[in-house]
Amino acid sequence: MDAWVDNPTPPQNSLIVLRGSLIKNGLIYLSGIPMRATWPEKSGASLCQVLVTYGRGICTIDVKDYPPGVFVPITITFYYQDRWYTGHTGFTPQ
Repeated sequence: MDAWVDNPTPPQNSLIVLRGSLIKNGLIYLSGIPMRATWPEKSGASLCQVLVTYGRGICTIDVKDYPPGVFVPITITFYYQDRWYTGHTGFTPQ
Protein backbone atom coordinates (compact mmCIF):
# COMPACT_ATOMS: atom_id res chain seq x y z
CA MET A 1 0.00 0.00 0.00
CA ASP A 2 1.06 3.52 -0.68
CA ALA A 3 -0.65 6.62 0.76
CA TRP A 4 0.48 10.23 0.64
CA VAL A 5 -0.59 13.88 0.42
CA ASP A 6 0.82 16.29 -2.13
CA ASN A 7 1.70 18.85 0.57
CA PRO A 8 2.34 17.54 4.10
CA THR A 9 2.63 21.11 5.49
CA PRO A 10 -0.14 23.08 3.74
CA PRO A 11 -1.16 26.64 4.57
CA GLN A 12 -4.59 27.28 6.08
CA ASN A 13 -7.45 27.68 3.60
CA SER A 14 -5.78 25.63 0.90
CA LEU A 15 -6.60 22.31 -0.73
CA ILE A 16 -4.41 19.25 -0.59
CA VAL A 17 -4.65 16.10 -2.67
CA LEU A 18 -4.63 12.71 -1.00
CA ARG A 19 -3.55 9.74 -3.11
CA GLY A 20 -3.63 6.07 -2.29
CA SER A 21 -2.66 2.87 -4.08
CA LEU A 22 -2.92 -0.80 -3.26
CA ILE A 23 -0.02 -2.69 -4.80
CA LYS A 24 -0.22 -6.44 -5.35
CA ASN A 25 3.06 -8.35 -5.01
CA GLY A 26 4.98 -5.08 -5.11
CA LEU A 27 4.37 -4.76 -8.86
CA ILE A 28 0.71 -4.39 -9.81
CA TYR A 29 -1.22 -1.22 -8.95
CA LEU A 30 -4.81 -2.43 -8.49
CA SER A 31 -7.76 -0.62 -10.07
CA GLY A 32 -11.51 -1.00 -9.81
CA ILE A 33 -11.46 -1.38 -6.02
CA PRO A 34 -13.00 0.92 -3.40
CA MET A 35 -10.85 3.29 -1.35
CA ARG A 36 -12.08 5.05 1.77
CA ALA A 37 -10.25 7.86 3.57
CA THR A 38 -11.19 9.35 6.95
CA TRP A 39 -9.70 12.21 8.95
CA PRO A 40 -10.86 14.26 11.94
CA GLU A 41 -12.62 17.57 11.52
CA LYS A 42 -13.99 20.06 14.02
CA SER A 43 -17.53 18.70 13.60
CA GLY A 44 -16.52 15.00 13.67
CA ALA A 45 -14.91 12.81 11.04
CA SER A 46 -14.72 13.53 7.35
CA LEU A 47 -15.04 10.81 4.75
CA CYS A 48 -14.04 10.39 1.13
CA GLN A 49 -15.01 7.26 -0.80
CA VAL A 50 -13.81 6.69 -4.35
CA LEU A 51 -13.29 3.89 -6.84
CA VAL A 52 -9.61 3.45 -7.64
CA THR A 53 -8.85 4.09 -11.32
CA TYR A 54 -5.52 3.82 -13.07
CA GLY A 55 -4.09 2.33 -9.88
CA ARG A 56 -4.74 5.36 -7.71
CA GLY A 57 -7.56 6.72 -5.56
CA ILE A 58 -7.66 10.50 -5.22
CA CYS A 59 -9.45 12.78 -2.72
CA THR A 60 -9.15 16.50 -2.05
CA ILE A 61 -9.11 17.87 1.48
CA ASP A 62 -9.95 21.45 2.43
CA VAL A 63 -7.41 22.65 4.99
CA LYS A 64 -9.46 24.91 7.22
CA ASP A 65 -10.21 25.21 10.91
CA TYR A 66 -7.21 23.07 11.89
CA PRO A 67 -4.80 24.37 14.53
CA PRO A 68 -1.43 25.26 12.98
CA GLY A 69 1.38 22.86 13.85
CA VAL A 70 -0.93 20.01 14.90
CA PHE A 71 -0.71 16.79 12.86
CA VAL A 72 -3.98 15.67 11.21
CA PRO A 73 -3.99 11.87 10.71
CA ILE A 74 -5.61 10.28 7.67
CA THR A 75 -6.59 6.61 7.57
CA ILE A 76 -6.96 4.99 4.16
CA THR A 77 -8.60 1.62 3.58
CA PHE A 78 -8.97 -0.50 0.48
CA TYR A 79 -11.28 -3.46 0.03
CA TYR A 80 -9.85 -6.24 -2.14
CA GLN A 81 -10.73 -9.94 -2.35
CA ASP A 82 -12.88 -9.93 0.81
CA ARG A 83 -10.24 -8.18 2.93
CA TRP A 84 -9.61 -4.66 4.16
CA TYR A 85 -6.13 -3.14 3.84
CA THR A 86 -5.32 -0.08 5.94
CA GLY A 87 -2.66 2.60 5.69
CA HIS A 88 -1.97 5.98 7.25
CA THR A 89 -0.69 9.39 6.24
CA GLY A 90 -1.52 12.94 7.27
CA PHE A 91 -0.62 16.60 7.19
CA THR A 92 0.38 19.42 9.55
CA PRO A 93 -1.29 22.76 8.75
CA GLN A 94 0.86 25.88 8.93
